[in-house]
Amino acid sequence: MKTAYPIDRVWGRDDPRVEPRRAAWQIVSPRDLSDCLLEAYDAVAMRAAVLLRENGMPPLLDPRRELWARAEREVLGEIGVDLQVTAASVTALASLPDFAGRDIALGLEPRWMVVFARKLGDGRRDMNRDINNNAPAHHEPRYAFCSVELPKEVEPANCCAVFHDGLLGVRILRRG
Repeated sequence: MKTAYPIDRVWGRDDPRVEPRRAAWQIVSPRDLSDCLLEAYDAVAMRAAVLLRENGMPPLLDPRRELWARAEREVLGEIGVDLQVTAASVTALASLPDFAGRDIALGLEPRWMVVFARKLGDGRRDMNRDINNNAPAHHEPRYAFCSVELPKEVEPANCCAVFHDGLLGVRILRRG
């Protein structure tokens, strides 16, 4: 007869408190820049709709603009990006802790790079209380965004992007 809580369930891979191991290296495929911008816009629109529902329908347009601006601030958190330019390429290094390679959308154009990361909440609650013994919180979606004007024109088709341990490395060959 099996016990109600087998050891694998309590301490192993099925335990919701244990984060799954990340893959050593994850390839991030670049996409069209407009796709990444539309994905970020949709995330802001969904957050603005939630804020509008929470605050009730405002009678004037100005409060809606304030809610949209608040949603933008909440969703489009800044990502720090370090750029290096060489004779042959442009290299970018971005810090994205708490995200995985599958959460990242990378958009490229000859003079622009956009990084949008989205980690959706799973609807479950944290098992442990926080340091002040507050009730557990829901896992909320997290977002990160940056738009970088590149110092030199690049060839978006000649790009290599790798994600490992919270760092996204992108190398793009220069044009000409």
